[in-house]
Amino acid sequence: MRFLAKKTEDMRADELLRRGREAFDENEYEKGIRFLSSLIERHPEHLDGRILLADCHMKLKQYDEVYNQCEYILKIEPNHATAYFSYGLALVRDSKYEEGMEKLKRATELAPRNDHFKDSYQMMKYAARRLDITGLGAKYTSHADGMVTIRTTEILTEIAEKCLEEDKAVSLYQVCIECNEMPEDLPKFLNLVSENTGIKWRTMKIGKSDFMVFERP
Repeated sequence: MRFLAKKTEDMRADELLRRGREAFDENEYEKGIRFLSSLIERHPEHLDGRILLADCHMKLKQYDEVYNQCEYILKIEPNHATAYFSYGLALVRDSKYEEGMEKLKRATELAPRNDHFKDSYQMMKYAARRLDITGLGAKYTSHADGMVTIRTTEILTEIAEKCLEEDKAVSLYQVCIECNEMPEDLPKFLNLVSENTGIKWRTMKIGKSDFMVFERP
């Protein structure tokens, strides 16, 4: 840690941002946080750095840190669509659905051409409405001390087994809704399913939609 801190002192802002992004892309989120924290300590108004730092904290489920970064950005730039999106996504994942959905909606209003924001908002809107009511999401969801825990790997295992039994593909959109996860976060859980059961998975395009396909070992 001391060695890394010494290295970052000599790095320029663009280098720290690049290193932080590389760490994020390699799923080394704590390493990314160190680079990006060093960046914003020297350049507090580096908004791209703060957004990426928020994304690193999001991956580690450190939602209070996500809130802090997004709130700072919105004080400087009140119509920053990405900050609203990250803030809203963290709130939804932190089980603060109503407040989170408001911020996700605001992100879509500020960036109406951003399909990712729009699709994520629609997915979360449906998932928040369904969660704990019907389907596998309810079956594998538990509550304790005010916290909601979703057993994602168990949900995906049952989805895979049902698809294999019925020889069907399933909409990636529907899988995300059942698990209350974003598409980019599914592979790590699907890989655990493969490790536990041997069932292989892949995605395929049918028309304009993405589908999940499972194969027996």
